[in-house]
Amino acid sequence: MNSKTAGHGDAEDAITVVESKRRWLRIDNRPVIFIVGILLILILTGTLLWWHNDSKNVARSKADDQKQAALVAVNQASQLDRTGDYAGEAKVFKNYLATNPPKQYQYKPLVTLGLLAQIRKDYKSALQYYNKAIAINDGNLSEFDAENIALVAGATGDQPKMLVYTKKALQIAEKNPKAYSDIADLKATIKHLEETQ
Repeated sequence: MNSKTAGHGDAEDAITVVESKRRWLRIDNRPVIFIVGILLILILTGTLLWWHNDSKNVARSKADDQKQAALVAVNQASQLDRTGDYAGEAKVFKNYLATNPPKQYQYKPLVTLGLLAQIRKDYKSALQYYNKAIAINDGNLSEFDAENIALVAGATGDQPKMLVYTKKALQIAEKNPKAYSDIADLKATIKHLEETQ
């Protein structure tokens, strides 16, 4: 075989390859290309849906973990409270709050720390904890918490604040009188505070 024949054969092979590619792109092969395109779109869509659902599951898992951490802290603190270990209870809640949990899981630890400080007669700390609890709970409190804030305010000599929170406690109690038995006491306290101001 001489070099002219070899070179000529290579050119014919190249032309054959080009012609086969042209045949592939002809009109009769467009349905195949269309089907391949649809399959690629379906694969990409499936991948995106899987990724989206996976990210939802990750977010759901994180929320479940945060809720579980809150329940563990509350249960540990409750056990310590039942045994009278208030310092241990405070430590559990302080450690839990140091993890910067979501706001919806901070209210109970904060009001409990406020109550524990109130029991120790550390009224300044009690008010700080109660104020944080009020702030993260959009100003909403239970009757018990409002009454405790009123007691702390009274213990520090802040009669106007005591009156405000005793009235809040009464408003909450009157919305659900079956749950609160101290409505008469709250009314008597308000009357006394208003008379002495």
